[in-house]
Amino acid sequence: MNTTWAGNWRFIGEKGSAIWNGMEEFAAQKVIGKTGFIRKTKNLNIKFPVKKDEYEGHSGLIREFLHSIKTGKKPMTSADDNIKSLAMVLSAIESNQKKKPVRIEF
Repeated sequence: MNTTWAGNWRFIGEKGSAIWNGMEEFAAQKVIGKTGFIRKTKNLNIKFPVKKDEYEGHSGLIREFLHSIKTGKKPMTSADDNIKSLAMVLSAIESNQKKKPVRIEF
C-alpha cells in the first residue's frame, strides 16, 4: 500500500460525505434515511478522471523546480507562503508559553 503524502481528506455534509486519499482514491456516501441520529446511507459509485500532466507527483515538482532555476520563473510551489505558516505556528507556541498574544513576525 502506497503512503499518501497528501493526507486523507474527509468532507462531511448534511446530505452525505466524501473521502479522498490525496491520490486517486475517492469514496462517497449519500444520506438516504429521513429520521434518527444515525441515518442510513448509500455508497455512491464515483469516478473522477485523474489528469496526468507535467506537474504530477515528485517528478513533476522536481521538473518545475529545475525549470524555475533555468528561467528565473517562480515555481508553482514556493517556500514564500510556507515560511509564513511556520511563523504562525512558532508564534502560537510562543504565545502559549507566554500566556499572552504575540505578533507574528516573518
